[in-house]
Amino acid sequence: MTPLSPGSYFILTPSFVVTEVSDYNLIEKVDHRASGYYEKSFDVAGWDVLKIGPSASLLSSDPSEAYFAHGYLEGYLTQKMIAQLFYNAGNEFYLDPEQSIDTWTYYEYHRNFLDYLIDLGNSSQRPTASPRERAIHNWLQMFLGLVEGYNAVAPDDETLSWWQLYSIVCQQDMKALDSGFRTQQKSFQPSLEQRSMVGSDKYRALKPVFRDCRDSGLKTSYCARRRSDPNLARHHNMRAQNEAGSSLSPPSPPSGSAALSPNASAGSNFSMPTLSPARKQRQRKQAALLVDHCSFMVKVTDDDVIMAHTTWEEYTYMTRIHKTYYLERTITFSAYPGTIHSSDDFILTSNGFAITETTNEWNKVDMVLCNPLSTLVPFRVNAATILADGGADWAPLFLANNSGTDNADWIVIDMKKYNATAAGVHRLDSRLLDGFAFMVEQWPGDLSLFDDITGHFRRSTFVYSNNCPYFVRGQKTIPFSNSWDDCWTSGRAVIASRALENAENLSDVAAAMRLNDYLHDPALLIPECSGDGGLGACQPDNSPVNAIACRADLGLAPGVDVGSMTATLFASNFGGIDCKVASLVQLIGSSRTGPPNSIAQRLASNITSYVMNGPSCYSSQEDDAGEGPDAPFGQRSPLPCLATSSLDPPYRGLPDVYSFPWVRVNSGLAEKTGTIRNL
Repeated sequence: MTPLSPGSYFILTPSFVVTEVSDYNLIEKVDHRASGYYEKSFDVAGWDVLKIGPSASLLSSDPSEAYFAHGYLEGYLTQKMIAQLFYNAGNEFYLDPEQSIDTWTYYEYHRNFLDYLIDLGNSSQRPTASPRERAIHNWLQMFLGLVEGYNAVAPDDETLSWWQLYSIVCQQDMKALDSGFRTQQKSFQPSLEQRSMVGSDKYRALKPVFRDCRDSGLKTSYCARRRSDPNLARHHNMRAQNEAGSSLSPPSPPSGSAALSPNASAGSNFSMPTLSPARKQRQRKQAALLVDHCSFMVKVTDDDVIMAHTTWEEYTYMTRIHKTYYLERTITFSAYPGTIHSSDDFILTSNGFAITETTNEWNKVDMVLCNPLSTLVPFRVNAATILADGGADWAPLFLANNSGTDNADWIVIDMKKYNATAAGVHRLDSRLLDGFAFMVEQWPGDLSLFDDITGHFRRSTFVYSNNCPYFVRGQKTIPFSNSWDDCWTSGRAVIASRALENAENLSDVAAAMRLNDYLHDPALLIPECSGDGGLGACQPDNSPVNAIACRADLGLAPGVDVGSMTATLFASNFGGIDCKVASLVQLIGSSRTGPPNSIAQRLASNITSYVMNGPSCYSSQEDDAGEGPDAPFGQRSPLPCLATSSLDPPYRGLPDVYSFPWVRVNSGLAEKTGTIRNL
């Protein structure tokens, strides 16, 4: 491993001043609200690294205040990276203003999602509030802290409103809703119950919880400092909204206009790049298709359990950060600047959980089943991960108040149910105890379901997901039209099964997750092509889109026709943008040392992941120069690394070419990050 340049340690003082300290040993010697370690390694490794948490004493005495302080410090430290992500990808979070979309649908849905979240937050203050209500409230406070911390340090031309930062946190839910609005705008009619919530006195009364420090809803200790020290922070966005007399709700869309835009928030000075006509057209096509999102694999070997995941996303999202949160339990995960959850998702925890998912957006969700009086995914997954002791607990905690947005198949591996003393695949019945693996399938309405799938691993040793429902009932809801989309015969399904059958270790699974030898792999033959290059329209006959690691930028050129699949396989700035892989046996030994969330516990934390940023690429087998980091066995032709000069429009802060190595990240506070060329 080649160590990266060391990062820096920071504390947030009781007066909300961020101060750098020279050594982690000094953290507990000074009074502080939160502390963290931040490594700015994106330029050389493809990932920044953040390890952060509130003080142990504050978390114990006032969790809500602790989460707010945590969010404040994170927003402050990562402001530049958040601004970079928003500049590059912010246009993807919102509906295209040039499209004719039902204004009421878009505006009121998001407003009601927020109203319900606020309602849960207020309910958490009751003595009878459930642990889940309190947990959701705490995560909401973390988001509010992030808004405050970001704008405390942002220059005038990079200030963001709470609405813009909310769009980063809830990006996948928002995109799912927006896609539904585009495809169902003519048929969707909100129910009378949904319409009756608009302007209701009950929810109108809750709005002040998000006003400026002049109202009591925001954290009182922070606001007390703001009142006595007006120079503490420059919160242009929230202050401007409140001076105008408005509460924190999505900005009203202009009369007769279609949608909210990234610049439609009061108090934001952030200037977004203008989309070219070509990119607008591509964005509309992809939204209408509800493009697949991610692949995951879990493999039980002779002596380990390996989990891997690749994110399918717009190349605009390749500003990455790996985070470790020291809260009631340690959570370490791949993420994006500005999110308070993984969003990929690839999550490991100190109580033995490994959690990941792939979306199921092919179901063309009936928007009528999406419930605006519910909780969006980031807050539900975080609450469940903090509170649950096993998969059977995690599933109902996650599915409660289901929004029906960002629907996905989640797998929860519980390594407390793994018997490491029973080595060997032939002893899986005794190695994998009941409750080892739960599949949790979220659908809109009351269609969600979950079950213990440990028996599946005992029979076949692996599970993969390629955006298809695991359970039969879910499969019947998807309108498959040909073998390309089918759960079991698609290219990804065939490649994953073939690779995992013979995988023996972490390196094998990592290589499988980066596979894309589309020019030669028969599993990637376009269904209506002959396979011999005989059809003039099929050049090439195979497509890079439906491999494990999608490379849609190498897809069909404009004007090429391959029949019914043409619209799906067109070239676009989209693909498998990363890879994450981890050995899960390590989670068995991830027990706490010292008081919860103490510096001793943070130092003892020892959860390791290997991550890589960028689409799959490699040189030809005969070329030893190593154009890219991936080299699947038997590959015969080069797969070029992504050059960002090909992206439209130009993006901020991205490397010229994405050919980053593997990066080893560890949850231990003093553990440094390092690069590894090959696993």
